[in-house]
Amino acid sequence: MKPKVILTGGAGYIGGAIAFVLDREGFEPIVVDDYSTSRPHKSFPFKVHQVDLKNRAAVDQLWQQLPPVFGVIHLAARALVPESVTKPGLYYENNVMAAVNTVEACLKRGITRLVHSSTCALYGNPVQVPIPESHPQAPLSPYGESKWMVERILGSYEKLGLKPLNLRYFNPAGAIAGGKWGESHEPETHLIPNVVRFGAQGKAVPVYGNDYATPDGTCIRDYIHVEDLAMAHVVALKYLEATATTVKAINVGTGRGYSVAEVVGAASRVLGRDLKIDWHPKRAGDSPRLVADASLMRKELGFEPKGDLETMVRTQSEWHSK
Repeated sequence: MKPKVILTGGAGYIGGAIAFVLDREGFEPIVVDDYSTSRPHKSFPFKVHQVDLKNRAAVDQLWQQLPPVFGVIHLAARALVPESVTKPGLYYENNVMAAVNTVEACLKRGITRLVHSSTCALYGNPVQVPIPESHPQAPLSPYGESKWMVERILGSYEKLGLKPLNLRYFNPAGAIAGGKWGESHEPETHLIPNVVRFGAQGKAVPVYGNDYATPDGTCIRDYIHVEDLAMAHVVALKYLEATATTVKAINVGTGRGYSVAEVVGAASRVLGRDLKIDWHPKRAGDSPRLVADASLMRKELGFEPKGDLETMVRTQSEWHSK
C-alpha cells in the first residue's frame, strides 16, 4: 500500500506538480484545495477534497476521516505580491489561518512531519548574493510577511511535537515532462510562461527595466524546474523521517542566476524564432538579483536539481501547446 501524503493547495501549479511526482515516487497524494486560486483541470487525475482551510471545523472533520498518512506538504496560500500590497488582510487571514488550522488538525491526528512551502520573498532586498538561509528576513510585501509569520508559527509548534521544514522557493518554472501539468494563471505574472505565450503569438515580450546593475541591465533570477522543486518536497519528507535533528529552513534553487534577457534568448532558441522585447520602465520593488545559496539543500537533502533553463522553456512550451 502506498504511503499517503496530504497535499494542501494541491490543485495549483506547484501543488499539481508535486502530486504527479509523489505518485511517480510511490506515494499517494491526498489533495486538498478550495479552488480559490486554482481551478479544476481535465489534465489532473487525482481526487481533490474541496475544503476551505480557514474553516477549522471542516479541516478537523476531513483530517479525522482520512487514513493514516506519512506526512503533510502545506502549500495552500495566496501568492501574488502586488495583490498582497493592495489587500494585505486577505493574505494575513488566508495564509496564516490556513497554516494554523492545518497544524492543529495534524497534531490531533498525531501527524508530525510537515513540509511548508515558503519563499525567498522573506529576504527582501538582499544584502548578500547568493542568498544563504541565515540572511536577514526583511520582507517587502504582505505576502512575504505572511510567509515569514507562518515559519515562526510552525517553530512555536515544535514543542508540541511538530517536525516542520520550510522550503524557501526561488523561481519555479516549466512543466512536468510530456506536457502533463504546467503553469496557466490568469492573469499570468511569471516570466517564462509569458515569454512562451507571447512568443507563440508572435508578439514582443514585455520586459520591465534595462538599467539594473547587472551585466545586461535586466533582473537576474534563480529559476528551478518545477519537477525538481516537486522532487525536493519528496526528498524533504524522507529527510524528516530519517533525521532526528533537522534544519528549519532550506533554500530550493539552483544557485545559478539568469537575466530576463537570457531567458528571452533561451526561448528564442527553443521556439526557433527570434523573440523581440517590448521595453517598459522598471517596476517598484523588483530586486536586481535574487540567487539562492543552494549549498544547504545539497548538504542536508543530498538533492541536485537536473532541469536547465532551456528544459524549463521547452516543457512550458509543450504544456502551452496542449
